[in-house]
Amino acid sequence: LHIVGCIPGSGLTRASRLADALSAKLGLSTCLAAPSSYSACSSPISAVLLPLLFLAASESPGKMMMDVRNKKTQQNLLKAAGLRSIRQVCATSLNTSITHFLENEKYPIVVKPAYKSQGGIKLCRTKSEATDHFLDLISSGSGNNVEVICQEYLRGTELIVDHVTHHSKHKTCMVWKYDKRPANGERGVYFGMIPVESNSHEASLVIPYVRHCLEALGVQNGPSHAECILTAGGPVLVELNIRAHGEDGSWSHLAKALTGG
Repeated sequence: LHIVGCIPGSGLTRASRLADALSAKLGLSTCLAAPSSYSACSSPISAVLLPLLFLAASESPGKMMMDVRNKKTQQNLLKAAGLRSIRQVCATSLNTSITHFLENEKYPIVVKPAYKSQGGIKLCRTKSEATDHFLDLISSGSGNNVEVICQEYLRGTELIVDHVTHHSKHKTCMVWKYDKRPANGERGVYFGMIPVESNSHEASLVIPYVRHCLEALGVQNGPSHAECILTAGGPVLVELNIRAHGEDGSWSHLAKALTGG
C-alpha cells in the first residue's frame, strides 16, 4: 500500500519535521510537497520521492531537482528540445552579457530571481530601471536566489495548465485564464482565474505544448503547474512549478464541480 502525503506550504523546517513524523507513524512511501521546494521532503521520504519525480540522470537526483526548478535552466532545456522559449540572460553580477541585453533588448523587459517563485519580479521600462532592480535583487538575495534573470516581455493571454503525471503519462487536470485588469494605479492586477474549455482553441494550443515541456524537463511523476503566455506566435512557457496548483486549494472546489473529479 502506497500512501501519498501532501505537506502544506508552511516553511521548510516545519514541513520537513511533519514529513518525517508522518513517515514514521503512518508509513508514508511518498510525500509530495505543496510548495515548489521539494527539499521540504527529508529522511526516507526524499530517497523515494526524488528519483520518481524526474527521469534518471548522471548527476544526483537532488541536484537535478534543484536545476529543473531554476527558471533559467527550464528555458535552456526547452530551447535544447526545439520548443519555443523565452529570450533571456542570467548572471550573478552585472556582467557584459547582462549589459548587452539591457542595451539591445526591446523594452519593457522582465527582471526576476532565477529560483524564487513569488516576489522580486518586475516589469522594467527603461535600462536604468532594469539595472537598478537587477542590482537590488543581487544585493538582497541569498543562496540560490542571488542568480537573476533578464527576459523579453511576452505579449498575449496568460494561461495556467495543471497536470498530473504518472510514469511519464501526462493527464491534464485544468486549464485556466488569468483575469488581470488595471486597478489601484497598476496595469495588471489579478482578480481571479477563469476556467478554459478543454475543447477551446486556446486549450488545443497550450495543452500539447505544455506536455512537450514536461517531457523536455524530464518530469516523470507528480503534479505540475505551468504558467504560459499565448502569444501571436503560439504558447510560451514562463515557468513550470513541479507542484500542485497553489492558493491553499481554494481552486479545488471549482475544479471538482467542473470536472466531476
